[in-house]
Amino acid sequence: MDASLSDTPAVSRAFLKLRRLRDSFERLEAGRPSQPIDERAALRAAGELGATAVPLCQRHFTSADDDRARWAHALLFHLARDLRLRARIVAELGAFTRRRDAADLPKMRAIALIAELGAEPPDDAALTDPEAARRRSSRDLALCLGTPADVARAGDHLLDHLEPAELIDLFDDLVDSEPVSALVLLDELLVRDGLDEDCRHELRQRRAAARQVVPSGATPRWRRRSRDAIRCRAACHADGRRILLASDRQPGCRPPRRRVLCILTGPTGVLLDGHYAEEVTVGALEREFVHPLEREGFRFAPVALDVARGFAIESARRAVLAGRALPRPFYLGRHLLGLRGEHLDGTARCPAAVDLAALLDRATWLVATGQPAQALPLLERYVAEARDDAEGHAQLGLCRLGLGDAAMALDHLGRATWLAPDEPLHHWNTAAAAHRAGRLGTCYLALQAYRAARDVAPGAEDRRRTAERFTGEYERLAVLEHPGSSPRAVAIAERARPRRTRLRRH
Repeated sequence: MDASLSDTPAVSRAFLKLRRLRDSFERLEAGRPSQPIDERAALRAAGELGATAVPLCQRHFTSADDDRARWAHALLFHLARDLRLRARIVAELGAFTRRRDAADLPKMRAIALIAELGAEPPDDAALTDPEAARRRSSRDLALCLGTPADVARAGDHLLDHLEPAELIDLFDDLVDSEPVSALVLLDELLVRDGLDEDCRHELRQRRAAARQVVPSGATPRWRRRSRDAIRCRAACHADGRRILLASDRQPGCRPPRRRVLCILTGPTGVLLDGHYAEEVTVGALEREFVHPLEREGFRFAPVALDVARGFAIESARRAVLAGRALPRPFYLGRHLLGLRGEHLDGTARCPAAVDLAALLDRATWLVATGQPAQALPLLERYVAEARDDAEGHAQLGLCRLGLGDAAMALDHLGRATWLAPDEPLHHWNTAAAAHRAGRLGTCYLALQAYRAARDVAPGAEDRRRTAERFTGEYERLAVLEHPGSSPRAVAIAERARPRRTRLRRH
């Protein structure tokens, strides 16, 4: 028989798979096939084609179309599970970055993917504008967030490759250009331990700004994995240590492979260590994880997903409360259990509390830098949630004053002085708003309260001289126009009836 004829069925099958893979680039939404079944089929076809699929994926990866490039990124990452293909992909991407005729954007995509694959990024890439390309590459990374696993990997990449100042610059750009992706990535970074506190404080402010522009419900709703696909086992040791082993089937893999998260707790239930892997066969899972632990004395038994989730949350929370940094594998693999930041509930880093504080910090900075229009929606939201916070009302009053609405400013600043009567600057700002609104009696009363308080803030001497000058002039006019009445009584009457009782300036 002719050998070429005997090979025809295999060639035909490969051609059909290649066509299925090619067609997957034609129906994309946000960088993924629009139908989950099409995504699974394309991933399976790519895995079965192996090296044959690489040229097609690389061609789309270096194209100018964002959606196609993002889907090609996911496929190449999927193909790189094969270590031989990973070496080839890294080598070919590295060679591409040195081409003089290629644009900076796809080169930076290639550098980012090389780093994600755990290889050393090339230091001899031929870039026309390295700084602009770096910024765009980080933006592209933020767009390649198709799954919670992608988000966890992207968070790791950003923490590993960007300095704190670069992270802040990146999110300044992302909040404006891609606020949904910015919010997703900020949610990931802000639950992690790998940020210094100054950077964390700045990123919380960027998150507050992103939440303001992202409509409720606009963040991605990840495709939920079947609970049956996630297997959980727990083990105890005689010394009190416990282990949780969770694994999830990888889509589109032949032979089947699983993502695996393994966490270890001490006798007190504190999370001590962890391990995460993305490419584990069922046999390797038993051989490399279960059997060695059993030989150490751990005894495994299946547990329900909800039990596993509760165990992971509680052990991580105990570690946070004990001041321990959580192991990076926990962050990379917590999506297997459907976890985000639940381990921070009840701790000093509880997201709800820090979100509100960051909202006020961001708004205060905007007011101080002359951007009251941008600060207004943040402050209105803050005051709605913290109705009795004097600083929130004070900042909203200053914001309204900056927008030219002195009457509304006076309402909020007056509320601030009522909530915190011992704060001199609240009285000073109330006086400023009253003066702007033509409410001289209210201004006089506020300045009297200001003078009675002890102002030690920078500029206090100038403020005190101004207060003395205004109150002296008001008292002189009050005596001339309302003999027999004390200046304070005149001011109170004016405050009660601002349109009827006003001093005339002589």
